[in-house]
Amino acid sequence: MMKSWKLLICAGLACVLMSVPYSVFAEENPAKANESRLTLDDLNSLNDGAGNVFSHDGRVTFVDGTCSESPVSSLEDASAVVDSMMTLIGAEENTDFVPWREVTDPVGNHYFIFQQVYHDTTVCGGAVKVITDPHGNMIALSSSVESEMPEADSSEGISAQEAEKIVKDHESKTAGRVAEILDSYTDTVILPSSRIFDMYSEDLSSRFAWVVYTNNYSGNVRDGSDLPYLAHYVSMSGEYLYNMPAIVPDDEAGRSGYDSSYVFEFMEPAEYTGYVDLSDGTEKEITVTVMRDKRTGMYYLGNIKRRILIAQCYDFLYDGGRVVLEFSPDNLEWDQVGLLSLYNYCRAWDYYNEIGWTGADGDGTPVLILNNYCDDYYNEIDNACYLGKIYGMQCFAASRINDYSQCLDVLAHEFTHCVTGSLMTYNSYMNDYGAINEAMSDIQGKTCDMMAGSVEPDNWILGAGSVNQVRNMQDPHAFGQPEYTWDLYYKAKVESPTPINDYGGVHGNSSLLNRIAFLLYEEGGMTLEEGRTFWFMTDCTMVPQTDYAQLAEMLPFVLKAAEMEQYQETLANALEETRLGIEDMPETMDDDRALVMLSLPDTEAFDSANWCLSYSSLNLERLIGRITTIGSELYNEDYSSLPESLQQGIAKQIEQQEQQKEEAPGSVGEILSTFLNTLISEEPETEAAQEVLADSYTIRTDFLAWLKEEFNPKSREILTQNIGYRMLEQRKTQIK
Repeated sequence: MMKSWKLLICAGLACVLMSVPYSVFAEENPAKANESRLTLDDLNSLNDGAGNVFSHDGRVTFVDGTCSESPVSSLEDASAVVDSMMTLIGAEENTDFVPWREVTDPVGNHYFIFQQVYHDTTVCGGAVKVITDPHGNMIALSSSVESEMPEADSSEGISAQEAEKIVKDHESKTAGRVAEILDSYTDTVILPSSRIFDMYSEDLSSRFAWVVYTNNYSGNVRDGSDLPYLAHYVSMSGEYLYNMPAIVPDDEAGRSGYDSSYVFEFMEPAEYTGYVDLSDGTEKEITVTVMRDKRTGMYYLGNIKRRILIAQCYDFLYDGGRVVLEFSPDNLEWDQVGLLSLYNYCRAWDYYNEIGWTGADGDGTPVLILNNYCDDYYNEIDNACYLGKIYGMQCFAASRINDYSQCLDVLAHEFTHCVTGSLMTYNSYMNDYGAINEAMSDIQGKTCDMMAGSVEPDNWILGAGSVNQVRNMQDPHAFGQPEYTWDLYYKAKVESPTPINDYGGVHGNSSLLNRIAFLLYEEGGMTLEEGRTFWFMTDCTMVPQTDYAQLAEMLPFVLKAAEMEQYQETLANALEETRLGIEDMPETMDDDRALVMLSLPDTEAFDSANWCLSYSSLNLERLIGRITTIGSELYNEDYSSLPESLQQGIAKQIEQQEQQKEEAPGSVGEILSTFLNTLISEEPETEAAQEVLADSYTIRTDFLAWLKEEFNPKSREILTQNIGYRMLEQRKTQIK
């Protein structure tokens, strides 16, 4: 288990840190350290009054300028900067910031990234980034620091095994399944203060918690999270707190130096050219570099240069990490999902490699695509996702039961999840944090897709090549996403993240940043190449708790650092249009909507955040008018406006009635008309009307399926469920 902060240091910095004593990062004289701490006046003086300092809750979160009188050219210099800012960023005693990794962007700016630890325990969401220009001059600092740490002895409590049992019991009770615990990952962490349920409590001991990882059975691209695991948090007193989707930290084998390069031994490159079948019925000719074993002559789906492999999912995940490669004896026929996955992940790899980012994690770690994604019972999983680092390889999943392997934007989206995860010490996959994470993947995925020429330059639909498209960056409303904060589809922040509330709108509210990217490209004239660099630099600048408000402060800096200041006006207009970071609820809403304020009952049911309100509305006047028109037509047995399939069903029923020569309760038109009238009638249903409805169940069901298409997408679900069925079962239901 990860009981020391040293386990969090990435492999790329390990050799550096081993040669640098810890005293470099710690002050031996506390009094001297306090004297070196900067004040806001000091920052203004250092920047000649030109720097911008942004704060939140009394803590500095972003400095657009320098925090140092001298150049910052080494890890030691950057550590000294962090130490000088400890008071301003809100750090407390016994809090340390240890090196996480160093990154250089395409412009040459350098990022020193530090993780917050407290008494050797990782502080979720605590990190600092010191940013310098190519010459070592400091240009920015971003931070998300947790303060008011709990007492160290409050970490005592239940054991890891007890925490895992609590998670198993919780999953069995709430989800009806046996949770599959990921061995060796359970660890103690300190939760962000925003995750304390009782905000008025002065007891901070609950911030020490166990984190237990399980598989995320509900995760998929279309319906929710595309992160493969759930992180469950359990307090030290044994209370189950909450869970959220997560990317599992680096695996034990990867941290211990597991060498996966053996897979590429004795291999040489070989070319394959052939046709693949697409889901729209067309064919596409592609050329893919595969591997040939020089000893046996056997061909394998893999790319030596990019260190990308296609292997069977089950053998790797559930049979001890066995890498069973997709193979062919003659390089003539290949599994098409595996072939397309290799083709598109190679293009995503190239997309980032062209700006100096090697591999999915920037360290050139081999990439393994697990084909035929399934659970341990061989049940296929409908998803395309990033699985994390397992046995020394960055792993992704490909499924045979969807067509996402042919969508470069979807696979580049997943590839970017690894990029973002490698640049962030922690990501709280909820509210703005998760929405930004998803948006970064959407933006880079779509940019990669357009640059590769896979789609037309103005195609802003995610999953454009799929039969199951995902989102639209140009027109968010098309997929039920907001165009601006507090728009029709905007989802407010939540205290308790669940799949029901989309973890606070991580997939819904991602459209805000997507929309800004679209406006920069289409209205500002930003090129795709510039966009790739700009959004990568944004990823480099953000810290774990960067929300939309902080991002609105960062984006102008990133444009300046990227030497793209010609787009500042477009960015400013886009920020204003999307109202990014405006958290306060507006006093008035737009003309076509209303603001509903609720006063909750003072009952035990509302004491926690574990409840959800679902509210829908529809245009009742339009509904009644349309129903009246249709009802009149049907009463006169005019079925011409109905779909052909429904007309055929009606004709069949009429024919059956005539053959039976029985007295029918009324014509089909009368049946449907009576049904419609009961929906809008203020009087209770008569016994005769109930009999008519009961005898026309089949037609009524088909009719509702057609009728719901007559109204806007927001009304479809409520029209079918509330009007169609609930009113028939309980007449007291009202439409408001």
